[in-house]
Amino acid sequence: MKEKYIKQVKKRLAVPSSKRKTVLQDLEKTFASAAENGETEQQVIDRLGTPEQFVAGIEKQLGIDRAKYIKTRTIVSTVICLAVAVIGFSVYLTIQQEMIGAIGIIGGADGPTAIIVSGPGFDISLLILIIAAVALVLAVIGLIRYLLKIAKK
Repeated sequence: MKEKYIKQVKKRLAVPSSKRKTVLQDLEKTFASAAENGETEQQVIDRLGTPEQFVAGIEKQLGIDRAKYIKTRTIVSTVICLAVAVIGFSVYLTIQQEMIGAIGIIGGADGPTAIIVSGPGFDISLLILIIAAVALVLAVIGLIRYLLKIAKK
């Protein structure tokens, strides 16, 4: 019961990670202290209120505007994903350009060649391309979430 309550609080808590850790530690201590004094987990939960009520009280106590915090967090994560996508695609295209240039040199030989090209066993540029694509998808999702929040207002 206690674990479920704390998990729900953690899920709903819109505060910076340093404060989140402190709040969750304090909540654990509250349950431990209550148990030492003979109070049941249900009594503690009844005293603290629903997870939503508890979180609202904590956010108010810390002076956090939930909507503004979530909006800022959405914008920051979207920008980071977009930056990772741009850098990833740039690196991928640079690697591909280098590979095309190398192929042109070898392909320009006048006679038969015995060049064997070996690599690390997998194409790292493909991994970079996948990471960039995933970051772009996450950036688009973040942008859509942000626009939907604006449209609701």
